[in-house]
Amino acid sequence: MHVDGEPQFTRICRLLSEFANSQNVYHHQKERMAHAGLVVQIALTSAIWATDWPPEWMHQGSSLLLILSPFGVLAMSAWVHFFIRWQLTKRTYAAIAVAAAWRVLLDWSHTEPSPEDLVQFVPMDQPSKKHELLKKLAWIVPCRYPATGGDVGRAGFPVAFVNEERAQRTGAYQGEMLVSVSSLVLIGLTALRLFT
Repeated sequence: MHVDGEPQFTRICRLLSEFANSQNVYHHQKERMAHAGLVVQIALTSAIWATDWPPEWMHQGSSLLLILSPFGVLAMSAWVHFFIRWQLTKRTYAAIAVAAAWRVLLDWSHTEPSPEDLVQFVPMDQPSKKHELLKKLAWIVPCRYPATGGDVGRAGFPVAFVNEERAQRTGAYQGEMLVSVSSLVLIGLTALRLFT
């Protein structure tokens, strides 16, 4: 089918190329934000360890403030960890999308896609329970095989791209695990200082 004289295949290739480029920029932004979150986590932990805990001014306030303040600091530290994980999870999804788009374009540069490859993807009504569990687990630690693909955001993309995206794995697992475990260790150090 032609639109404005341009074949469908050309439009799909341009869509995938532009999508890959935009996801690549998004990937780098998510990585920078995750590292910024880790810096905030380090600063928070350092600030707690560098001062007397609880600070002198807390002794002048109510005993409730003295009791609840460590939990507030820990909640803030946990929030920073979830922020880091959210950024890294989105970064992983973007990396997988970029790899899938380039893989499909590379394959199509060598062989003509089948008509089935060019059919528009229609998302499932309900993601599987395993898919949902993996997505929730990713808020704490990275998953070696992230649960991607099949969501509403891929509606209209070629089926070949969505299938390739589901088959992709990330090589960033070790780096993500290092950042995530570092964040969890910093939470542990903060808790150690607050409650000892």
